[in-house]
Amino acid sequence: MVTTGGYQMRERESERRRERDNEIDNRIFSMTHGITRRKKWMAYHQKKSEEWMVSVGNW
Repeated sequence: MVTTGGYQMRERESERRRERDNEIDNRIFSMTHGITRRKKWMAYHQKKSEEWMVSVGNW
């Protein structure tokens, strides 16, 4: 009885650790993903503003 209780506790502990690891992985992924998306957006925005400046200059 005692052994199964200890085993269950250890199992629950490892499960909790696994969940925490997944949470950290997701947070890191979302951070890096957000950074890359922001870089792409900034590049796109800069390109658009340059095109706008050129069109205004030609106008």
